[in-house]
Amino acid sequence: MPKKKDTETKMTYEEAMTKLEESVRSLEKGDLSLEDSLKAFEDGIKWSRQCEEKLKEAKGKVEVLVKKAGGDVVTEPFGGAE
Repeated sequence: MPKKKDTETKMTYEEAMTKLEESVRSLEKGDLSLEDSLKAFEDGIKWSRQCEEKLKEAKGKVEVLVKKAGGDVVTEPFGGAE
């Protein structure tokens, strides 16, 4: 499996989302060749997956501290019990 470029692994969610939006805009214009369209689509999938990964990481980190009546502090997943 090819290694990710350093700039890709250090990219923020916002940067990856901007790249994804650029890929989508290129495709929506409709003036790309088939080869360029496929490249833009592949890039869009890559940025989409990177955004998804960043969101998964963030979701895993978000916890709400809940102080129980007895004074105990526990962590619960964001959004409470599902």
